[in-house]
Amino acid sequence: MIVRSLTCAAFAWGLFSLRAEAAPLPSSLAAPAPFPLVTATFLRSEFVAPGVVRGDYRLLTSSGPLHVSVVAVDLHEPTVRLDAVTAYDRMISPGETISAMAARTGAIAGINADYFDIGQTNQPLNIVVRNGALLHAPSTRATLSVMRDGSIRFGTYRLSGDGTTDPPLDDVAAALGGGPLLIANGRPAVDPNAPAPEETNLRFPVAGIATQTDGTVLMIAVDGRLPRLSVGLTRPELGALMLGLGASDGMATDSGGSATLVARVLGERFPRPLNTPSDGMERPVADGLFIYSSAPNGPPARLVYRPRTIRALPSVTVSLRGAITDAAGHLLDEPAPPWIITTPAVPGDGTAVKQVGSLEARIPVRVVDRITSLSVSPPRPNPDPGATIALSAIGLDADIVPILVGGRVRWSASSGAIDAAGRFHAGAHDAIVTASAGGATEQVVVLVGRRLARARFFDGALRWNFVTVPANGPGGLALDETCRCMRLRYDFTTAERAAYAAGEIALPKRAVGFGFDVFGDGAGAALRVTLIDRDGRMQRVTLARRVDWAGWRRIEAPIPDDLTPPIRLVSLYAVGTLGDAPVHASGALAFRDASLVIAGTP
Repeated sequence: MIVRSLTCAAFAWGLFSLRAEAAPLPSSLAAPAPFPLVTATFLRSEFVAPGVVRGDYRLLTSSGPLHVSVVAVDLHEPTVRLDAVTAYDRMISPGETISAMAARTGAIAGINADYFDIGQTNQPLNIVVRNGALLHAPSTRATLSVMRDGSIRFGTYRLSGDGTTDPPLDDVAAALGGGPLLIANGRPAVDPNAPAPEETNLRFPVAGIATQTDGTVLMIAVDGRLPRLSVGLTRPELGALMLGLGASDGMATDSGGSATLVARVLGERFPRPLNTPSDGMERPVADGLFIYSSAPNGPPARLVYRPRTIRALPSVTVSLRGAITDAAGHLLDEPAPPWIITTPAVPGDGTAVKQVGSLEARIPVRVVDRITSLSVSPPRPNPDPGATIALSAIGLDADIVPILVGGRVRWSASSGAIDAAGRFHAGAHDAIVTASAGGATEQVVVLVGRRLARARFFDGALRWNFVTVPANGPGGLALDETCRCMRLRYDFTTAERAAYAAGEIALPKRAVGFGFDVFGDGAGAALRVTLIDRDGRMQRVTLARRVDWAGWRRIEAPIPDDLTPPIRLVSLYAVGTLGDAPVHASGALAFRDASLVIAGTP
């Protein structure tokens, strides 16, 4: 390895890319109120394709850290075009991830768009236009239209009595729903038809699309529900961020766990998520807006190694993976040799250089002797007694930038045993595991084993309310003393689509699962529960896709481990379909003998 001395200033993240590939993104963000006060900005930008760049912002703000991912598209580039894609090219589908849509259609980047009938038909709720054809009728919510000249317009559509739209679709190549509209003509906008208006001032993962006055399109995703890395934004704050990025018009898209921005990373063949979807994995969605490049293939032009930058403790060994691309960013089949770097034994800055033929790769290296904090994964481990699990740790500096710690972590455990590699062997009781490296220490409680605890869900101790979608549908809810159970009656023979037992059950902090007996009527309705965590995040858990049995059956389900306690169970409901053939029947389900799975053995 050749290490050449450089000044600290040369290692500012915004300078990591070649200047010829610099993104049309501000190197520092000064977004207007109500965006939180930004105290530090770190930007890493990289070429994706001609006319397309991506930016990765790490912000320190008065509200907490933020991770902002941006893809900027210059619509003046003749090899670039935008298009709408629906899941599996259908209106009713099981849903499809944005990465899968991009790979299937040959896109180089894309972002999720409309809200959808999640977990049921999964069809988008607003307009869909592809190749100029209207595939789904509009609602009153905000839309994005790709015009035939390639430009983007935001607005709304109305469907007239004769089946035509107002405004007409004559100049529209593609259109998708979303909302709310956040900025218009360079000013904040108040959208009277905002979806889920109760979420306006909730801080959570968000996504959106905006345009600058020169025609540049910005696709934006902001991580949330990650207290150490990114706290998320409210909708007005997302609009302010768009203004801070130089946009004049823009709208939000479906956010929360649906927020996903993907792009082709230089040296890779297919796009992948740039943000961290808050479900812990990509959520299948209904549709998205995608970027396509027709730039032709060319000869080798770039030698790319990952990671593109290294920040690490002294004497940490890093294995880099390499690739060769052409000038347009296409991955070539020519292999790049392996490259292993061991960081110097003393702190400092430098550059590692590797040459393959006429191509050269330069990796900025920063070595630090101290880190600010450690993050241990998984965050809430729960092994069985005697089981072995692997724990890992990453370091963070004061700027929330990851620091590679390699094998420098020192591990210890109050119970059980843990080796130098972080492999924890559980004993008979809970343990406190301690990780230390670079002057930072982190502790995680390892809950060992699980036990069952009775839960009084259906014995009259809790109050449940009957709710239907649409409202005021037939059916009902009653406690039955004969079977010591709760009965939920539904009727899907007409307009009713779902029948709910709505309540408010606070689950114990250590609860990792639940179960109860279900009396099935054999009619085939689906059965689900809704959970809400500390941050207001809602997640629906499917207990049965079809209740096709008659009589009592025990149903058990885990609590998703990406929900943050305390967690509330707020509904138990029957629904006519989860994307399968809808059930046109009436019936009743009954529930009894609830229990909770509690982690840990003190």
